[in-house]
Amino acid sequence: MEPIIEKIGRYIELTDMDEAAKRGYQMGLRDMLALCDVADRDTSLAVCEAFLFGKAKGYRAAKAR
Repeated sequence: MEPIIEKIGRYIELTDMDEAAKRGYQMGLRDMLALCDVADRDTSLAVCEAFLFGKAKGYRAAKAR
């Protein structure tokens, strides 16, 4: 499984986001804790929601520009 995580890390790295994009749209601690709580019961839901949350944040950021 770790090679997949490494591949994800490389993908993020190669996307070459500026620092504002990395910091300004990160998940907050409350969001992270809520997803961890859900992950205890439904890991797939937590992962999918986290991914869609990030996608929505990126979409809104792009729209705001």
